[in-house]
Amino acid sequence: MEQTKKKTCRSCKLEQPIASFGKIGKYLRSYCKSCTQQWIRKWERENPEKAKRSHKNYRTNNKLKRRETNQKWYVKNPDMARGSRLRKYWPGSTWKQALTNYNQLFLLQGGVCLFCKQEESAKDRYGGLKCLAVDHDHSTGKARSLLCHNCNMAFGSIKENVDAIQNMLEYAKKHQTTKDSETKDSKTEE
Repeated sequence: MEQTKKKTCRSCKLEQPIASFGKIGKYLRSYCKSCTQQWIRKWERENPEKAKRSHKNYRTNNKLKRRETNQKWYVKNPDMARGSRLRKYWPGSTWKQALTNYNQLFLLQGGVCLFCKQEESAKDRYGGLKCLAVDHDHSTGKARSLLCHNCNMAFGSIKENVDAIQNMLEYAKKHQTTKDSETKDSKTEE
């Protein structure tokens, strides 16, 4: 039986496996990861402005590294990532509950937009199909239904103004009739 190598932390004085210690280059740190985290949290509480600057500098200087790390996490945890983004529409819910609520709405609507009754056709920045957007009350943040990208943008751009929606409907009906009669006229001429 092979024994695991151990090291004693200089802070907590506990003997721990080597995996419990971070590295600086090829050398192990003197303090275990747990003690290091405690020290960092204490320092951040005592030096909030320096900590804020330090975090900002890290984000600025490591954009590509952070992007790669985030992308790997999103690929590895797609449900958790999606559920976490959906939590704002179901306040107080966990990511699993939010994802379940979304999926229930999706099934209730038959997987189509509530307005146009079509499946989502818009692509995300990676070329994949977008999910239906969650339409929500902007004053409460509460979810109402699922809309395709186009309907969601149209509904949002008129700021849910009922008079504007009515005017648009009347306009569309007026010009739909004109368009239908033009089509009929062109067929009778042939």
